[in-house]
Amino acid sequence: ALPALPVCRRVHQLDVPGFNLLGTLNHVRGCWHTHRLPDCLIAQLSSLPSLAATPAASHTGSLTMSFSRYLREVAGDTDLKSSLLRLHGRRGLWQNRALLRLLAQLGLGALFMLLVGAVVAEWFNTTFLTDRIYDWGRVLRTVAVGVAGGVAFGVAGGVAVGSTLIGLHIYPLWAMWTLAQWLRARNDPRYAARAFAHSALQFDELIQLPLPLFDRLALACTRVIPPALRDSILRQVAASVGQGWAARRVILELALDDANAARELAGLAASANAFGDLIATAQASRLFGKQTEVLALLEDFARVAATLSQAPNAHNANTAREVLRRSANDLDRLAKQAVLLKQPRFEPVAMHWQRLIRTYEAEILSGEVARSRLRPSYYAGTALNEKAAIFRGRGDVFELVQEVCANPERAETLRMVGQPRMGKSSVLMQLPAQLPDMQVFYIDCQRAFVTQSTAGYVNALTSALVDWERRQPGGLRLQALPLDELQTEPLLKLNRWLDEVSQRARGRRVLLCFDEFEKILQKVESGVISAEMLDQLRGLSQAKGWQVLFSGMYTLDDLALRYAEHFKNARRIKVGYLDETATRDLIEHPEPDYPLIYDRAAVDEIVRLTHCQPFLVQAMCAELVIHLNKHNRKHAHADDIPHLLGPLYESYPDYFASLKQGLSAAENEVLSAVAHGQFVSRNTTLRRLHQRDYIAPAPNNTWRFQVPLLQHWWQANT
Repeated sequence: ALPALPVCRRVHQLDVPGFNLLGTLNHVRGCWHTHRLPDCLIAQLSSLPSLAATPAASHTGSLTMSFSRYLREVAGDTDLKSSLLRLHGRRGLWQNRALLRLLAQLGLGALFMLLVGAVVAEWFNTTFLTDRIYDWGRVLRTVAVGVAGGVAFGVAGGVAVGSTLIGLHIYPLWAMWTLAQWLRARNDPRYAARAFAHSALQFDELIQLPLPLFDRLALACTRVIPPALRDSILRQVAASVGQGWAARRVILELALDDANAARELAGLAASANAFGDLIATAQASRLFGKQTEVLALLEDFARVAATLSQAPNAHNANTAREVLRRSANDLDRLAKQAVLLKQPRFEPVAMHWQRLIRTYEAEILSGEVARSRLRPSYYAGTALNEKAAIFRGRGDVFELVQEVCANPERAETLRMVGQPRMGKSSVLMQLPAQLPDMQVFYIDCQRAFVTQSTAGYVNALTSALVDWERRQPGGLRLQALPLDELQTEPLLKLNRWLDEVSQRARGRRVLLCFDEFEKILQKVESGVISAEMLDQLRGLSQAKGWQVLFSGMYTLDDLALRYAEHFKNARRIKVGYLDETATRDLIEHPEPDYPLIYDRAAVDEIVRLTHCQPFLVQAMCAELVIHLNKHNRKHAHADDIPHLLGPLYESYPDYFASLKQGLSAAENEVLSAVAHGQFVSRNTTLRRLHQRDYIAPAPNNTWRFQVPLLQHWWQANT
């Protein structure tokens, strides 16, 4: 390879007319031999001001004289001198194969042009120089022949020059050579390991037409060589003029090979490393161009593989099972996304990895059965997606949402409110399954809208919608609006983008679900986001084919009152405590055939202490599983329940503290008085706490907490 650095150090001093000829020829051909003239040197040469100022006539000067003159000037720099000598060639100009090939091809093109012209002339039997013209018929015939000959010469010349520039005359030879190499390499691994060194790409990097079966030849070669050597071959193929498509296919095939090679979870570490190398090669060569979704798919598979490979190293089975559960959900999403991106061969990869997950889960289960341990099946604080078997209840909420959304002429916005950790996000995530005839989008405002401008809001909204729909079957293949295009009229551009979403929904109505929407209203109130955004959402909720649902805590009610003009057609839905039947089913049967056995009294006590609050039910049952595993038991008694209160408050202190911080000072004062059994006179604060299900009337004109666990905490902390 040419040592580029010594040349580039002094190349800015060059005043060599001959170099401009090389640069011009390189521009015409579109590429140069990468191992003869590096890209960095080409870039330096093309930017020389002295060459730009040189008259065009002087560009035909002798290369030999130019090199000789410059070599005399840099005689003291041995490295630079040897580099330039190597570039020029010790045996003259014709050692430069690229220039020789170009001139030879142009000569062949000129010869071909003359041959075609001669054939045309002979066909018309014309003699321009010796025959005399005696009549007008002869004149007309001569003119016609001249015109035809000129056209023939022009067409032949154009075809000849064009074919030589794209290498059409030698293309059949390279195609047959590639076919012969592949036929031998597919049956001879020893030849496949060295086949690429003799491929057409090594003799001519300027083959602009795609070579049939070149991808299979490159794949056969890269499969038998060490992974560390793949990168150089893939980069050379990617840098070629017309064979970059082969590098893309080879990378995808190698990724499939590495993904299917694992036979256990620990083996996915090698798959993750191989994916990382292939992704780095694709990124460095810019192989996928604007097809960033395919590259993102490979990155997601690499991330899941790295996560799964660490599952056997988890410090306990509970952590490993949680990792496996999340990874299985990710693989479900990736399988659907692969189909949408027209990469269906990655769907079996996801299924293969899920089989590895199930095998390892069976190993964990067999070990736990041998040790008489209960596996954790309760998930406190985690929003449950539509496939979560542990989700229970909320039939009344779904019925109301379905009633509103069933009428396409009903321009009604939905506002869903409830206490923290009451299951609002889980309800929203079930809506795609509950409303199969609608295109449902879920937007987490707390996570997505970390922005300080209206343009940032529009970018975050479109990005959140794109991220959500890619995880759903039957996605719309949307593209988010880039932030740099939203500096002017961002809401107008958002409206046009949403119109496109509606068109792609193929007649289905679209439901936008904004979770934690009070975060957006707080930004509007502080002036970070324009209030016109609320007008835009209200107009969207009244547009045909659209429905909007806002979800949040009870503070959303307070903020909505300040912007009543924008919410005047909103219907309020309260998400309260679970019904007792669903709660008992959740406690006793979190999953089919769960081995934990409850006494009826134990279930009654959990229901009483939690008042069917879903987060607290799951948290208390999770602590019960830990308690029973410590004593190697699978039977829960009522006597076990009091032992759970201390660990519960210690394990989830943030829930109780955030509950208190989310209330006003007046509300905290009333709740403290109620917790200590003090008399509280009726006032607006008391009525608001009652309406929001924190407290309920008690005998003797007193009040009590609806959730005894909260009353115990308030007594101890206020």
